[in-house]
Amino acid sequence: MAYQGSDVKLIFSGKLASGLLRLNYQILDVKQNKHQPDKTIFVFKDMDGLEEDLKTIRKLGNLRGLKKNLKQQTANAKLIFNPKIARRLLGMGYEVIDIKKNKDNPERIVFVFENVSGLEEDLDEIGLEEKKND
Repeated sequence: MAYQGSDVKLIFSGKLASGLLRLNYQILDVKQNKHQPDKTIFVFKDMDGLEEDLKTIRKLGNLRGLKKNLKQQTANAKLIFNPKIARRLLGMGYEVIDIKKNKDNPERIVFVFENVSGLEEDLDEIGLEEKKND
């Protein structure tokens, strides 16, 4: 996906990206960092107030002041552990509602998608395509 430089904001921190998601900003895309392949770059739409919100998130550090009732929000969620699949789902119009560190591998990120109608079917289709490509 091609983006205009002024239309997007690249976020290199999972904590910052998670804070923006909790403030209802949307991830447009995820990319692998070319210089640090074990790191993820989150592409957000650059909107009014984003810079101020980033400053607030940085000040709070651990995001205590931004936490919403995520139990209710993530009760109907689907966890995606593969960035490539998360990127495909984003391209299909699905929305990331949170990101978390992988408990088994803290270097990796888990993408939390809202489990809406059609998601399971699209994941099955993506899985079949992945098997064909192996």
